[in-house]
Amino acid sequence: MLHVLIRHSAGEPRPRPMRASGRPRVAATRAKLPQADKLSGTPGPAHYGKPFRELDTDHATCTKGGKMTPFHTETPAGIAARQAAPDFVRGVAIVLMVYGHLTHIGSMAAVQNELVSWIYTFHMPAFLFISGYFFKVDGDFKDRIVRLGRRLVIPYLLFVTIYLLGLLAARDLGLHSNNPPPSSTIEIFQILFLHAQHPRGAYWFIYTLIVVQFCFICAWFANVRFYLPAGSWIVIAVVLLALACHAGLLWFSAVPYFLLGMTFALNRAPIPASFGVGLFGIISILLVAPSEIFSFSFIKIAWCLAAVATLAALSSVVGGHAARFFAWLGRNTLIILLCHSLFVLLMKPLGKLFLLVDPTGILYAVVVTVVTVIGCLAVAAFFDRAGLSEWIFGTMQIYSPHNKTSSVAKLTRSGGNEMIDVQEEGKNAGWQPSRDSTSRAG
Repeated sequence: MLHVLIRHSAGEPRPRPMRASGRPRVAATRAKLPQADKLSGTPGPAHYGKPFRELDTDHATCTKGGKMTPFHTETPAGIAARQAAPDFVRGVAIVLMVYGHLTHIGSMAAVQNELVSWIYTFHMPAFLFISGYFFKVDGDFKDRIVRLGRRLVIPYLLFVTIYLLGLLAARDLGLHSNNPPPSSTIEIFQILFLHAQHPRGAYWFIYTLIVVQFCFICAWFANVRFYLPAGSWIVIAVVLLALACHAGLLWFSAVPYFLLGMTFALNRAPIPASFGVGLFGIISILLVAPSEIFSFSFIKIAWCLAAVATLAALSSVVGGHAARFFAWLGRNTLIILLCHSLFVLLMKPLGKLFLLVDPTGILYAVVVTVVTVIGCLAVAAFFDRAGLSEWIFGTMQIYSPHNKTSSVAKLTRSGGNEMIDVQEEGKNAGWQPSRDSTSRAG
């Protein structure tokens, strides 16, 4: 069975199950394989994000007890749960990001800050991994650059500017913030265009995606324009990323997670979803090297994969409304990432009032997190209704309704030709290379 799957994944037709006499027992339907890479002839960017089980839809059957029994059976509910897993992981991570960006107050502030330090060990590496998993570099160079600018660059510049103005207003009002406001025009320029060296809030993640995607788009264009050997674009992209890290435009610790996601996609491996594998990785790392997860290391990369596997498996366990709710949030992470800092700043003056009701500060953290998420979704719906989404994001609709199809399902039906939210949105932020270099929104 293993050699059949390997041959089938390489583009060879799957042989029919045979009787002992050598005659075929039943026919097997054949799945349409992904479009081949124009440069290498191998399954390429068109299949990114399509788990192998989505491509392998053959259900050959054999006789067992006089009945026809499938070799591989999977219920529609199981397929839907697997398709929603990436959105679920992003939804959980975006809520944790908002919670981590609060200025925690009250008698339980130290406990909450310690919890945040653990959250930072996995939630942003997981987003980088998923972003790389769904990223694709085919298409016209000019169209990709324009799309990158409309989808990421313009929103980044607009909302970072608004956030910096909010920091200045908070300073004038005497409100404490985890991020200092800019002290000069030169510093504003540095924050906008050299964000890796001068991070503010959660916007470093979008900045990182802009630089990483720009490097890959340029590498792909060079490969096509100059008719370079197949696979040359990968080498060129890695060189450009290395130069960007050397120049201080990128954190090196952010790049491997993105590349790891692309590696999974290129090998047609599904996003891992297994409690057994995830818990094995988590427990093993906690027993052997727990301190290494707080700074970039090979251990932290393994920790990230174990966390992704656990969260992806959790989506099928919780099921029902809870799974759909977090998947819905996962499809709206761009607007939450861009707007949550503003709501966090607006809620700061209410901190003292909440302490009168709950001295621990937990109620404040919960209420601000919920209000921030709801407020960001309301802003997205308003942008769509007012026609602002087209001007800001280059799309007619930035808000994803609750009943919208999952990202993986869309990608499967479109043959990989639809750019889904995670790869361009930059989806959330909060994680930084180490515990000492964190930069929170509030």
